[in-house]
Amino acid sequence: MISDKIKTITLRFRDLSKDTIALHKAIIDKKGFVWWGWWAKAEETVANNAFVKLKTISNSENKLELFLLDSGKTELRKAICSDIVFDDTEIGTTIKSPETRTTPSYYSKNKYMIWFKLESISEPIENANEFIRDYTYLCIDEHFVSENSPFSVFNNKRVFNLREMLEQQCTIWYLRNAEESDTSQQIVSYAPGSGPFDGVFSIARDNKILWLSDLHFSESHHAFKNTVGSSNSLFNRLKDRLDRIKFNKFSRIIVSGDFTFKSSASEFSQAHKFLYDMSSAYSIPPSSLILCPGNHDMEYSKEEYKDDDEVVLTYNEAKANYIDFYEKTRQTRSNEFNNSIQRFISVNGQLIEIISLNTCILQQDRQHFRGMGYVGINQLDVIKKELKNTQRMNTTRILVMHHHLLPVAFSEKPQINPMYSMLLDSESIIQFCISNNITIVLHGHTHQNYYSEILRPFEKTKRKIAIIGLGSTGAIRDDLTDGYNNQFATLIFESKRICIKVYEIMSNGNNLDDKPITEYTIEYGE
Repeated sequence: MISDKIKTITLRFRDLSKDTIALHKAIIDKKGFVWWGWWAKAEETVANNAFVKLKTISNSENKLELFLLDSGKTELRKAICSDIVFDDTEIGTTIKSPETRTTPSYYSKNKYMIWFKLESISEPIENANEFIRDYTYLCIDEHFVSENSPFSVFNNKRVFNLREMLEQQCTIWYLRNAEESDTSQQIVSYAPGSGPFDGVFSIARDNKILWLSDLHFSESHHAFKNTVGSSNSLFNRLKDRLDRIKFNKFSRIIVSGDFTFKSSASEFSQAHKFLYDMSSAYSIPPSSLILCPGNHDMEYSKEEYKDDDEVVLTYNEAKANYIDFYEKTRQTRSNEFNNSIQRFISVNGQLIEIISLNTCILQQDRQHFRGMGYVGINQLDVIKKELKNTQRMNTTRILVMHHHLLPVAFSEKPQINPMYSMLLDSESIIQFCISNNITIVLHGHTHQNYYSEILRPFEKTKRKIAIIGLGSTGAIRDDLTDGYNNQFATLIFESKRICIKVYEIMSNGNNLDDKPITEYTIEYGE
C-alpha cells in the first residue's frame, strides 16, 4: 500500500488578510501548541489510511515533522506535529477545533476535516528548493473524492522545486524520502485537464459563477495597487466586496478579456497572480477558469503603424504572451483558436455549456484596427463540430467573448483611418448562436454594462438571445465610460432561471450599496 511509505506531508496555505504564521506562533509561545485546520478543496477528502499512519507518527516520541508551504511568498517552513484529529468513522466529515482557545480566532469556530496540533513552526527554510529535493511524491488516490488522483505522473518522482509543487494546485503533498532510483525531471505547467473542450459534464459544487472583465493590469491603466500586501489590490478589494454581499462560494470565474493593457509579459504576470490568488482563496481548480482574450491581450506590432506598412508580426507571434499566460493560469493546453467549452451540471440538475470565443483573430497593431473584433468561419466550424456531441441534450448554452455583438456606444465620431469599436462578423456570430441554441452572450470591451435581446426565426419557431455587457473590473477612471464605476457580476443558476447581478467596486475601498446596480433574469429555454 502506497500510504505505508509516507514519511511526511506538506500543507499549503496562503495569507489572504491575516498573518497566518504570526498568529499561530503567538499561540504556541503562550500555550505551547496551536491547532492548524486543513482548508480542503471541494474535490479533496481525508485519505484515511495515510492519516492513520501519520497520526501514529505524530503521537510517537519523535513526533511528526511536516512542512508548511506559503503559496503567496513561495516559502517553506518546518513544523512539529504532536497530534492529528479527524473523524475516521465517517470520512470527509468536518469537525470543530479540538480546543478553540488554542486556535487563531479568525477561524476557531469553523469546521474542517483535519486539525493538526503544532508545537513549533520554524522560520523559512534557506535554500528550500534544494532542501525539498530530498523528498519524493506519493500519489494517494484516497485523497480525492473521485478516488482517482489526477497527479499520477508525479508518483515516485523527486520534488524538483517549490514552484513545481504549487503548479499542481494541491493543498496536501504526501512525501517519502528520495531514493536514487526515483526520477527527477521537472514537470512544468502541469495540466491534469483534457484540454480546451470538456469531454464530459462535471458536477458543480454550487450554482454560482463570478464574472469579471477588462482587468487591464498595467503600470498606468489599472485602478488598483499591484504592490505585495497592499489592501488596495484588486484581489483584496474584490474579496472584501464579495464578503459584504455574501457571495463567498462559487465554482467558476469568467473573465471576458483584456487582462492587460499592452499584452506584456509583466502585465500577464500580474494577471496570473491575481487569478492564482482567486483560485486559492475560493478553492477553484485552474481548469475551471473561463477565459477569452481581449484586443489589449494581442501585440501585432511593436512600432506605431502606418497605412502603407507591411504586417511584420504573424498572429502566432502576436498571441505568444497570451498563450503562455493562458496555459500557465488554467494549467491546460490551448488550441489553435484559443477558445474553450466547459460543461457542468448545476446543483439543480441543469446541463450548462459555456463556450469561450476568441474575437481577436484580426488585430494588427497599436493603432490600426484597435478594437475591431473578428472571429472567422474557421473558428466557428470548430465550435459547431464540438457542439454536435451534445445537440440532443437539453443544455443551456452561454457564449463568452470580449467584443460586443451589437452597438453599445450611443455614437462614434467619424474620422479618417478609423478605429471603430465593432465586431466585423457580428451577423455571423448571431446566426451561429441562433442555429446552435445559444441563449446568452456575455461580453466586455466597452467598459459599461449593457443589455439587449435578439429574437430571430428558426425553422418553425423563434429563438431569443440575451446579450449582456459588463463594465470594466480593473480600468482606471479615465478609461471608464462616463457615469460608470468599476464592476463585476454574479451568475446564479436557479431552478427555473439564471439570475445575473451587476455590482460596483471602488479602488479606494469606499463603501457602496450592497444591492446590485442592475439585475437580469433569463429563463431556461428562452
